[in-house]
Amino acid sequence: MRGEKTIELWKNPEYRKNMCEKHTQIHFDLNKLKLQYEYGISPEQLSKYYNCCKSVIFSRLKKANTKMRVRPQKGAFRKKVIVTWKMSDEGKEKLRLSKLGSKNPMFGKPSWLRGKKATLQHRINLSLSHTGKEVFDGFVSTLMQNIRRSGKYFHWRLNIYDRDNRTCMMCNTKTNKIVVHHITKLSTIVKKNNIDTLEKAYECKDIWDSHNGITLCKICHDKIEKKEEKYKNKFKEIIGGNIMIKTKINNLGDNN
Repeated sequence: MRGEKTIELWKNPEYRKNMCEKHTQIHFDLNKLKLQYEYGISPEQLSKYYNCCKSVIFSRLKKANTKMRVRPQKGAFRKKVIVTWKMSDEGKEKLRLSKLGSKNPMFGKPSWLRGKKATLQHRINLSLSHTGKEVFDGFVSTLMQNIRRSGKYFHWRLNIYDRDNRTCMMCNTKTNKIVVHHITKLSTIVKKNNIDTLEKAYECKDIWDSHNGITLCKICHDKIEKKEEKYKNKFKEIIGGNIMIKTKINNLGDNN
C-alpha cells in the first residue's frame, strides 16, 4: 500500500508527468534483462538494480517475450523426485542385525491386536469378500472347518493322544499345549479324493487313518511349519515304533 504522502504527490499532475517521463527514459537492454530473470533473479532484485518499480520490470519483460515464472499456491504440493535404488545383500543383512532381538523397538511389547475381537460388521465384510456375494445371507462355514468341528474328528484326535501318551514325539515333553499334526495335509487328502461335502468326508478312510496323525507340542509344531515334507518319513517311523511297542505291551497283558 502507498503512503499518504505518495498518494498526495501522485494527485499532482505535474509530478505524475515528470515521473512517467523518468520511467520512459530508463534504458533497458531487454536481452540482458531476460537473461537475468531466466537465471533466477527476482523482480524485486531487478527493480533495485535498475532503480525503478516492479511494474516497469514486468512491462519490459513482457516486451522481451519472457516466459514468466508461476509461483506455487500456498498448500500446493510440489513434485517429489523419487530415487529408486536397490539395497545390496550386505546392506540387508546389516539392517536385519540392527533390528534383531532387544534392538527392535517392538521387542517384548504385545501386539496391538492381542485381546481384540473383530466387530460384527467387520466379520460380515470379510465374509462378503470371501464368498463374492453382494448381499449378506449368513455366515458360511468351509468344508475344512466342518470336518475339524465334527465329533468324529474329536474322537480321532483323542485316539492319537492316547496312543502317543499325550507326549510330544519330537522333544519327548509332556505339556498341556499339544496338537495333532497331519503328516499328509488334510487339504491335500480332500483335494485328492474330490471331497466337497461332509458326508463324503465321513466315508473317506484316509482322513480318519490314525497313522496320518502325530502328537506334537505347539513349539515343535511351529518349527516344522512349511517343512512338512522334510519330516514325513521321520514321523512315519516314530508312529510305526509306537504301535509296535503298544502291541507288545498289550500282548504281555493278555498272557498274564
